[in-house]
Amino acid sequence: SFRRKWLGPSSLQVFTQWLDLSSISHGGQALSSLFRFGMKYTEEMEIPFSTMGLDSLPPLPPIQERNRCVSAYFSSIQPIFPILNMDDFSAVLSKFDWLSSDQGQEQAPFIAPADRPSLACVYAVMSIGVDEENSANTPMGDVYLKNAFSLYAHIISTPYLSSVQAFLLLAIALKVRNKDGSAWHVVGHAVRTAQSLGLHRSRGHDFTCKDNAELDARVWWTAYCLDKIMGFETGRPSA
Repeated sequence: SFRRKWLGPSSLQVFTQWLDLSSISHGGQALSSLFRFGMKYTEEMEIPFSTMGLDSLPPLPPIQERNRCVSAYFSSIQPIFPILNMDDFSAVLSKFDWLSSDQGQEQAPFIAPADRPSLACVYAVMSIGVDEENSANTPMGDVYLKNAFSLYAHIISTPYLSSVQAFLLLAIALKVRNKDGSAWHVVGHAVRTAQSLGLHRSRGHDFTCKDNAELDARVWWTAYCLDKIMGFETGRPSA
């Protein structure tokens, strides 16, 4: 269900719509209806996790300390840039409990491609949160940021809502370290991915009730604001 898209069919799908005119006029099936899940193949690219190395993932702090860092993030950053949903993020964190240093799991489980952007979100939140806890940039925050950034290929290879959230969190973490140029590039990717999801559009009743319209709107306006902030501060064009 996370693979929802709004815009951007492939050129093959557009071509098939032209074939529909001929097929339907002869009493045949609309061929374009066969492309219901075609977006998966036009936008996703599954890549091996070995490009980073699962064994090299840094452990998260013990769960109690980890939760303090998450609380620091939600109390200081979330009110300004409301990118995440607390309940959803808590569920994501529980998926990666095995990464906490006090869990002592010997072998890391396989991380599905759909979960890798969420892992980047966790590392980015930890980077920001640990710095907020210490009221300064910290070496550990730097480690978490670098690992979040090293997942970039995995974020963009499954471009859905969690990817937009990961991009925006990365941009904020980069800005904290005065890497505004890098943050500008990342925000551009966030905007394009958000547009492919249709987050920039008023959709009325087009989406089912399972979709979190409020979160979609908050993520889109955060991307919009960060894009305008970056353009204003760096003199670079808006996405």
